Amino acid sequence: MTRDVAEVLLWQWCEDCEQSDIPEMQNAASSVLRHEGRILNFWNNRATNAFAESFNAKIKGFRGMLRGIKDMKFFLFRCQVYFS
Repeated sequence: MTRDVAEVLLWQWCEDCEQSDIPEMQNAASSVLRHEGRILNFWNNRATNAFAESFNAKIKGFRGMLRGIKDMKFFLFRCQVYFS
C-alpha cells in the first residue's frame, strides 16, 4: 500500500466516523485527523515508535516493582542497573 492509498482510506474512515451517531467515534476521527501527518509518516520511512512504547512498558513494570520507594537516587540507580 502506498502513502496516497493510505491517506484516502484514512480520510474515508474519518468521514464514516464523523457521519456516525456515536460521539466517541466522532472524537476518535477528530484525533486521527489532528495527527494525520504523523500517522501517514509511516509510509515515508516505514518506522514506528514500537521501541519507545516497549521501553515505556518496561519502565512502568519496573516502577510497579519499586512501589513505596521514596528515594529518587535509589530509584535512578536501580533503573541504571536494570536497563544497562
